[in-house]
Amino acid sequence: MDPSLHEHDYQHPTVMDTDHQQVADVYAKALLGATEKAGVSEQVMSEYEQLVQAVDSLLPGAGVFVFGGIPRDDVQDMLQRSLGGKLHPLLVNFLKVLGKHGRLDSLRAIYLAATELLDKTRGRIRVKVTTATPLPAGQADELKNILRKATGAEPILVARVDTKVIGGLIVQVGDTVYDGSVVAQLEHMGSRLIDSSIHEIERRRDRVGS
Repeated sequence: MDPSLHEHDYQHPTVMDTDHQQVADVYAKALLGATEKAGVSEQVMSEYEQLVQAVDSLLPGAGVFVFGGIPRDDVQDMLQRSLGGKLHPLLVNFLKVLGKHGRLDSLRAIYLAATELLDKTRGRIRVKVTTATPLPAGQADELKNILRKATGAEPILVARVDTKVIGGLIVQVGDTVYDGSVVAQLEHMGSRLIDSSIHEIERRRDRVGS
């Protein structure tokens, strides 16, 4: 999953943000209520994610659907013509409901709320992992095992590479506080990642020098 979809999850909400979130929560519950009953939650949420990514690429930093000045009935017709047959009918109908009530500007917020709710239902937890170099598959599995034991949930790693990370590894799981044994394991992984990064830098330097 694209990490940028969760960049705003960690900001302090304003009063307006709180009201917007409450609306998003209501629609998210309604959407998942329908998809769970039909047994298509994973498919619909996957398509919803792709839709949000497409909207974000058209409107960088906004993440909203805008049909300024277009009557709501026309918006629903436009959604049907442009998305009908391309997305699951439940999702298309849901978008039409949003259009009818003038809530397409909450498209991204509803997606985030629905994702969080579905993860909770499935016993999953999203973990932001930032490393100086790409996290090797073996160490990603090791980190998942550590987090699985620490949280009691199935971790979904949202990986991001930041060359400025000095410690080798930054793990963020909401406001979760790990006990000493887990911290020690994570610190051990961080040290190994630093060693791997140094080895990779030296290998590239030797290759250039040869």
